[in-house]
Amino acid sequence: MRSVRISVDRLIVEGLAPSQQRQFLVELERQLHEFARGGLAQSLEGGGRRRFGAIDAGVLRPGAGPAQAAAQIVQGLRGAVGGARGDHGRGSEGGGHV
Repeated sequence: MRSVRISVDRLIVEGLAPSQQRQFLVELERQLHEFARGGLAQSLEGGGRRRFGAIDAGVLRPGAGPAQAAAQIVQGLRGAVGGARGDHGRGSEGGGHV
């Protein structure tokens, strides 16, 4: 497998309780590893460094937990690199931005 390095300068997650932050980070790391194993390197073929100013991960639905927040961020990354992009939970329900 080709090596992929992801560097996050700033990550803002609104809508999670402070007690959920550690679980969110663990879940985000797990889902990013899964994405990398599942074809991220192929999505980045052509080589070179790619930068994204911001990734739209949608709106975190009220009551969503750390796993959902992490999933939305990974879906946003998939969309940014040209992969399939699923529903991010956008809508008029309100909630915090991911």
